[in-house]
Amino acid sequence: MGVCARSRFLVVVVVFVVVFLLWFTGTYADEAGAAACKECDAGTYAANTGWSDCLDCALGTASSSRSQYCDACVAGKHAYALGSETCTVNTIRALTSVVFF
Repeated sequence: MGVCARSRFLVVVVVFVVVFLLWFTGTYADEAGAAACKECDAGTYAANTGWSDCLDCALGTASSSRSQYCDACVAGKHAYALGSETCTVNTIRALTSVVFF
């Protein structure tokens, strides 16, 4: 195999791996030999392919459906429960900053 052929082969392999990871992360199969993967619900994630279930997002993080990971809440917002779909305004902190500062 010449140098150009090896380079093209490497590019094809890299593209395949990237497409595979992007397509199948955020999904799971709850049955062995399942014909299709299921998408993780919002508030959960599957970081790798081959998972049998999705994991809940930790406190302070949230995710949309079919997520590979959970995003940390930005300053001033928080996710108060495991498996949060969105981050909400931290009302206690917002009220104390208005009252005391």
